[in-house]
Amino acid sequence: MLIIYDDNGQVRTAGIAVEPRPAVTHDLPVMGMVDVPGDPDADGNPTTNQQEMQTGVETVIDTPAETEAECIARLIAGVVPSGARYLTSPPTTLPDVPPKRWAVDWDAGAVGILAIPAQILIEYAAEKRWQLETGGCASFDDQIINTDRDSQSKLIAEMVAIGAGLRTDPSRWKMRGEFVMLTNAQMLTVIGLARSHISNAFNLEATVSAGIAGGTVTTKAQIDAAFAA
Repeated sequence: MLIIYDDNGQVRTAGIAVEPRPAVTHDLPVMGMVDVPGDPDADGNPTTNQQEMQTGVETVIDTPAETEAECIARLIAGVVPSGARYLTSPPTTLPDVPPKRWAVDWDAGAVGILAIPAQILIEYAAEKRWQLETGGCASFDDQIINTDRDSQSKLIAEMVAIGAGLRTDPSRWKMRGEFVMLTNAQMLTVIGLARSHISNAFNLEATVSAGIAGGTVTTKAQIDAAFAA
């Protein structure tokens, strides 16, 4: 049996496999008068005498067997805090998250998933955007373009240098783990790819944030799926 109960505002569960207690009994001897062979009479004929002896056993019930309802009541009393709300043998299909994430309708006996506060989802979306934004993008000549914050600053500096005629054409640039020689035109292509990648990351965050505000994005799984698309 599964018990779901409210422990001072926290949803908890207890799984118990217990059978109702059997009756408590003891046996009493049943006594009676029984004919037993006696000594022969003067003529040699057999005789009988009556003697009190145990003729059987009577089973006396000291405590009746526990009913199913009494067994459940005993288990609940041992698990559920006094006066707390509880459900027994709830739906077999329960949310695939820890009980602390369950939303329980105690009156209806329904169990769902507790909504994550919008602020938590907003913060989670921002973290996913940062991971995507700074994780690099592909590709330029089969190279990964670094897009961490330090690399973003350097890309801006290169763009300014090109505009001011200060960048030697071509010049070396370090991709992820390897130096490559890039012309100014190629460098601008790299900058454009990085910018598009970063802009896309922020656009995704904006879309997800709008969904959170509108109530259509309510789980971290939805946010993960949005950023994985």
